[in-house]
Amino acid sequence: ASSVPYDVAPPLPRESVAGKPWKEAGRSHLAAAARVEASSSTVVRFLGVNRSPQARQLRERAKSARRTARALAPLASQGWVVMHDRVVAGTSVVLDHVLVGPAGLVVVQDRPVATSAAYNVQGWPWADGVPLNPEREQVRWATLDLLLQRTVNQMGPGWHLYAYPFLALHTRTTWAPDMRAPACLVTPSQLPWAIGTFSAHLAPMHVTDLTMVVEDLCPPAPLTQP
Repeated sequence: ASSVPYDVAPPLPRESVAGKPWKEAGRSHLAAAARVEASSSTVVRFLGVNRSPQARQLRERAKSARRTARALAPLASQGWVVMHDRVVAGTSVVLDHVLVGPAGLVVVQDRPVATSAAYNVQGWPWADGVPLNPEREQVRWATLDLLLQRTVNQMGPGWHLYAYPFLALHTRTTWAPDMRAPACLVTPSQLPWAIGTFSAHLAPMHVTDLTMVVEDLCPPAPLTQP
């Protein structure tokens, strides 16, 4: 990995959601949806019709993020630190969920509700008529090429760090987990099982050290535009 230092942006203030960590999930998407709606015409806002497709997509992504956050909650009692709605410092890349635990780093991005999802004849996943591998490749890049590399640069020598990218598929259809590259593809309810299949190699004190680095590299996503 490169030894070039990385400048970490300061944490951004957010209102308290004490006692309900899952409420952190999707907040930047909701804020972005509100900004889109505020920019629409007064008549459209008054009638409440023709809500911007962009705003609808953002709100659906926020709902999906909160469903996933609830599914991830049990991992907190298994040695995992679970963070939601984070941005890679110095970039505009929002990570829906970042986990630090005995197996290393896990990044989970949400794929909002798919009305149809299946594997094609070649065995590759599709949803709503489009292939999912491009989205999986984006998650792989954000996890391995972006977050992992910057984390490794901040850690001392002797660390052997593993990172696992996930795309959480929100679908009403029955889904068989796909743990292949470029990113694991599972439903939110399958996440605790899937993450539990990875070998533990970090002691609790190392998880604490790693968490401090990741929290600096991934502060909460801003709720307002810069």
